[in-house]
Amino acid sequence: ASRTEAPKAAEAFQSAIALDGGYAEAHAGLALAWCAQAEFRVAPHAYAYQQAKAAALTALAIDPSCSEAQLALGIVLFLSEWNWIGAERSLRRALELNPNHTEACLVLGRLLEATGRLKEGLQLKLKALERDPRSPLVHLQISLSYWNQRRYDESIEWANKTLELDPHHMLAREHLAAAYWKKGDYDRHMLESIRHAEIYGAPREMLEELKGIYAEGGRAAVVRYSLSQMASAGDLAPAVPLAILCGEAGDLDAAFRHLGRALDGRDPCLVHLGVAPQWDALRGDARFAECLARMGLANN
Repeated sequence: ASRTEAPKAAEAFQSAIALDGGYAEAHAGLALAWCAQAEFRVAPHAYAYQQAKAAALTALAIDPSCSEAQLALGIVLFLSEWNWIGAERSLRRALELNPNHTEACLVLGRLLEATGRLKEGLQLKLKALERDPRSPLVHLQISLSYWNQRRYDESIEWANKTLELDPHHMLAREHLAAAYWKKGDYDRHMLESIRHAEIYGAPREMLEELKGIYAEGGRAAVVRYSLSQMASAGDLAPAVPLAILCGEAGDLDAAFRHLGRALDGRDPCLVHLGVAPQWDALRGDARFAECLARMGLANN
């Protein structure tokens, strides 16, 4: 499902359930639709995952062999509850029930990477590629595997492959910009960031201002500008981007304050905290290990 399709899918499954409440696949479909709404942030993630879990458990009560319901439950346990063992159990069960399930393969790969098993995670995603070689989602997930392994050239290659399949894939464009950032190629990073913002519908005046700031002061000036813009929003500003920017700027106290806020809100973006390179500026600080301990993760 896409950002616009996910709410419509939820409505369709709710209509099916109204006609036949004992139809396990409809409850499972509803659960996955709620998961998609959380992932695309078209619904508050805590509420969406709560709804997804209830629907998945209903489906499993009707039919314990429903692979879609096991997948949905695994997604909730992974991204919302940070129950790594329970999530892996559900995702492996989903694959036992349907060995050719591409999404289950990808989500399990993401989980393995989150818990430090980077090579195993990539291997699972490559298996998904064999089953679905034209899927932009699979290509993007392989790019993210190389990102977590800090193999940025390969990450860029797979992000570009994703964009060849879907030129308007926003996450691929966002990730491509991030990979150039970590390589220190700030010109390409800025170019891809602007392209991403244009697709997102950012005002032209704001983008022109950003280009001018970069031309005059480079990446450091853009970071200062971004932080000042976000600071004006107070606690409404997104905690994860703020934490990453503060870390890049060297303000570790502020970075950990915002990271703590993201942890309090159980932000699903944090599941790869133990391995993802965007957190490397914080990784050597003792407070980072404390944050990982709150999630039951190790520092990789």
